[in-house]
Amino acid sequence: MKRLCLLFSTLFLVGVVSCGTAGGDGDKDTGQPVADSVAGEDVPAAEDLSAAEDVPAAEDVPAAEDIPAAEDIPAAEDIPVEEDVTEDAGAAVTYTNTIGPMLDSDGCLGCHGASKPIPLTTYAEVMVTVDNGSMKAKLEEGHMGASQELADVVLGWIEAGAPE
Repeated sequence: MKRLCLLFSTLFLVGVVSCGTAGGDGDKDTGQPVADSVAGEDVPAAEDLSAAEDVPAAEDVPAAEDIPAAEDIPAAEDIPVEEDVTEDAGAAVTYTNTIGPMLDSDGCLGCHGASKPIPLTTYAEVMVTVDNGSMKAKLEEGHMGASQELADVVLGWIEAGAPE
């Protein structure tokens, strides 16, 4: 107990703790390090603290019985996920909308341009390689830098009948 009194007395003497004003009118003491560091107008009144804007109203807080129990929340592996769309990549793919632009953007036309031995610049030229089976064979063996994405999409397109 003597230590507590000594500590309080020391704090009071160095100005960290203040006993307040004699009148109890709420004015802060001046000349005190802690009291001086807080401007009186920045300290909210107690009645203003309960009206905080970020606290939800009682009717907006869900009742305990409305919150699902942990065992009622499905595990991640139990949540259904859509099937991989690459399996059905040829379903909506056409030469005009997909295959032609992909052959161009994947760099195929550098070797298979209009003046090259095996051109792939038009639907008719691509269909020659589709019909003779060389397009499918080359993509399945990983032909010269064709991306896996291109190979998957083109092979799906061929399986779907290679629509124009």
